[in-house]
Amino acid sequence: MTITVTSDACGPKHPGPIVPTTPLVKFLVTLQETAFRAFGPKDFDPKLYVDLSLKRNLSATVDAFEKLPRNESGSVLVKELNRFIEEYLAEAKEDLVVVSPVDYVAEPEGFLPKVESPEVRAWALEVHSLWKNLCRKVSGRVLEKPEFHTLLPLENPVIIPGSRFREVYYWDSYWIIRGLLASKMHETAKGMVYNLISLVNEFGYPLNGARAYYTNRRTQKQLLNCQANVLKKSYTGKWLLLQNLEWISALDCKLVDEVVSSLEKSGLICAAGVATSLIESGQQWDFPNGWAPTQHMIAEGLVNSGTERATQVARDIAIKWTKTNYVAFKETRAMHEKYDVRKCGATGGGGEYKPQVSYFIFLNISDRIWLVERCRIGVLGDIWMATDLKLDCT
Repeated sequence: MTITVTSDACGPKHPGPIVPTTPLVKFLVTLQETAFRAFGPKDFDPKLYVDLSLKRNLSATVDAFEKLPRNESGSVLVKELNRFIEEYLAEAKEDLVVVSPVDYVAEPEGFLPKVESPEVRAWALEVHSLWKNLCRKVSGRVLEKPEFHTLLPLENPVIIPGSRFREVYYWDSYWIIRGLLASKMHETAKGMVYNLISLVNEFGYPLNGARAYYTNRRTQKQLLNCQANVLKKSYTGKWLLLQNLEWISALDCKLVDEVVSSLEKSGLICAAGVATSLIESGQQWDFPNGWAPTQHMIAEGLVNSGTERATQVARDIAIKWTKTNYVAFKETRAMHEKYDVRKCGATGGGGEYKPQVSYFIFLNISDRIWLVERCRIGVLGDIWMATDLKLDCT
């Protein structure tokens, strides 16, 4: 594994932060900082280093690392650091093996039965087929020597976000599970929930992700309850997306209209969806980026308010977001983690790493399937019931 030397004075000023939680994580953070100084900030991905695993025991690895020659400024020589990484460390992709989901079929029985548009159905099946690409199982080498890895062992196969994100993530899993259920992949969905519960049982709270360096980062348990409830109901009744959206259902119509007016005047609703913020900072969580969960939660909350005006705004957001995903998919053959909401079909950018394809793919898939699947229960169904709906940017 060779890493290219680059430099960029305008790049990030530090690689972190990761809080060391185990001796291995502590060492990998040191390696991460050393690599940052040696290779420079341009295109530097800090996650690469803390995801590496050991080829030899930690004490021998640390001993060899400490003996690496350094230049006058104290930085390890690039050639020597590359040699060390190649000899002592294994790439993160070796922690997981690709497996086929046991319950995947190319066209599930009862898949989106109320969707009449041939174009929408064809796209939904294309996106559904991508489940095969992102199903993984923890490798035997992790189970045999867990202390050599930052990846946490899990019993059941998992759906990973993709690209640089090669482990289970707690928040992502909610939308992944919804998409799996829409795809009639109940066993895979059940395994995802059981994996998350096993982490809670071991650590006492949900982790942000299944890595040792996430074990000190708590997140809310409520979403795990939602995940379990979604699995239990399998779309057979009415349910809400998240508990923090329930408030909008209880508001009176006048207050709902005030909220909707504020949203419409905010500048957040753009040509291709809802922007994450109005601040153009160059970071991925700011303008002009839009993310699938944001569209989903806002649209779901508006629909739950029960007013005609809010439902219309939700419908408009749903159509805009679906069209931009569809057009980008047709052009790139991939789903993207974020999109530029200023223009239909444009993908997003910014942040500490290169924009990912397949990352959050099932946030996008489940968002798409949600918009389509809601036809079954009559919410936003009019979007898709018309077979002449065009998914281009017109």
